[in-house]
Amino acid sequence: MKRRLLFILFLSSQAFSAFSQDTVYLDKKGRWTENVKEAIRYCIPEKLGENEIEVKFYNMGDTLLNLRRFSTFVSNPKQCVQNGKSISYYANGEPAVTADFENGHREGEMRRFYKNGKLKYVCWFSKGKRDGELTMYYPNGSVWRTENYEEGKLLDGHVYNVDGKEVPFYPSDRAVGFPGGEYGLRVFIREHLHYPQAAWEQKIEGQVMVRLVFDKKGRLGKYYILPQSSENYFLRQEAVRLVEEDLKKIEWQPAVAYGEFISMGYVLPLNFKLPKPKTTTKKAIKMPNFYTEHPELKFHLNNPMMERICQLKERDYRDKDEYDYAPQDYADAVDSYDKVLEITGEITGEVIAANAEGVDEEGPHCANGRVEYASGTKANLDAMVKAGLNGMTMPRRYGGLNFPITPYTMCAEIVAQADAGFGNIWSLQDCIETLYEFGNEDQHSRFIPRICAGETMSMDLTEPDAGSDLQSVMLKATYDEANNCWRLNGVKRFITNGDANLHLVLARSEEGTHDGRGLSMFIYDKNDGGVDVRRIENKLGIHGSPTVNWL
Repeated sequence: MKRRLLFILFLSSQAFSAFSQDTVYLDKKGRWTENVKEAIRYCIPEKLGENEIEVKFYNMGDTLLNLRRFSTFVSNPKQCVQNGKSISYYANGEPAVTADFENGHREGEMRRFYKNGKLKYVCWFSKGKRDGELTMYYPNGSVWRTENYEEGKLLDGHVYNVDGKEVPFYPSDRAVGFPGGEYGLRVFIREHLHYPQAAWEQKIEGQVMVRLVFDKKGRLGKYYILPQSSENYFLRQEAVRLVEEDLKKIEWQPAVAYGEFISMGYVLPLNFKLPKPKTTTKKAIKMPNFYTEHPELKFHLNNPMMERICQLKERDYRDKDEYDYAPQDYADAVDSYDKVLEITGEITGEVIAANAEGVDEEGPHCANGRVEYASGTKANLDAMVKAGLNGMTMPRRYGGLNFPITPYTMCAEIVAQADAGFGNIWSLQDCIETLYEFGNEDQHSRFIPRICAGETMSMDLTEPDAGSDLQSVMLKATYDEANNCWRLNGVKRFITNGDANLHLVLARSEEGTHDGRGLSMFIYDKNDGGVDVRRIENKLGIHGSPTVNWL
């Protein structure tokens, strides 16, 4: 039985091991690499104190790009918190941005410069939010704009032309916007989007997600149909027609960053839904969308911490230049979360809830040592995969959506509301977080894309004599030198979704140990075989979720 080692517990003495080498090479995706030919830049860390590092970043032409200072958590060398001075440089050696950080947040004065070294703007931060006055300058040194902020909120501002004359104000940062706002956009779509006759006759419904790209003047240029869109030809063609014939005539409010107009993308969902047949009965009407019908859920997206969470997850939105569906800023990110939650709510209301009773009656069954899901569960999984709702929290380079845990947890709650059993199966995708955090790059590249593509996961912990007390786990892991793999021998019981495609298995890897210090987590790939399901537990509820015993 072939096994792959996932991780061995870190020692605190290793906290700075990742930064002890003279040079660390980085590829185009910012990942560490030992192949110098793949590198596009490198960094040289210097330990300043017990828990402080200064890192200088260079391109492969040895031009200094950035200088940053960090403090490190001793438990995990991958987690660093920026503290102290940060300086970014232009290729000519002049500083581009100077800022101070405290516990990962911008704190105090921040300055941005033109390439010739002249000051472009200065502003103040408190706990990562603008707080106080922002002043921007033209290249000739005259004042361009002034703005006042309090805890990240714009209070007032003024804009001047190069001659010092005040002109109509517009904020230094804003997302691209439809004339009349979101409400105006909804009205426009309602008036201009036509249901294709062929789709109407065939009773085809669906959603088409269009990524619109606007230039610096708010004019629509390129556009893309996103992969999670309906595959129906007629729905896609109508989406293209709407963009080409109607939306391209509209000049949107252009996006602004650092006072300058920029190009920006916008994700537009186009929903095609047939009208529900009228009924005179007094039967309860099924909610069509488990998200929009529960507005209280948006409380989580409005949490004051969300802006900082988004900034950290998106790493200051650096993916926007590489992925056309990546958010440009906080507003764009929250808009994406909201739209994906709406899609989840729609699938939950129209597919998962409709299948729940049948899934509970049919349930999964065991045949030839394998689990066969109920037919409704298969349909649920298929709908979620086609909507692109797997691997939600994983980076985009692996096929994920790079969502924070908050909107993912909201989606899991919505799904569980309709069918808790299916919620158990679908939400176990978050086991991939453990692999992403502790696995190596080879494991990341081999397994994470599979979860993002729709394969299922489980975490195999409990045994006949080890349930709540996981330190009692005795499943034995033995290294097979001849085959360069780990072999696991023993029994696991009461494993939720225990015949998933990928498993994280807790096993004892060190002989003579009897507590948590001798345990490691291993990856088991169902494709490798070697595990047979003995039976599925007959539970009082959540019948759709297979709880299995295997050896």
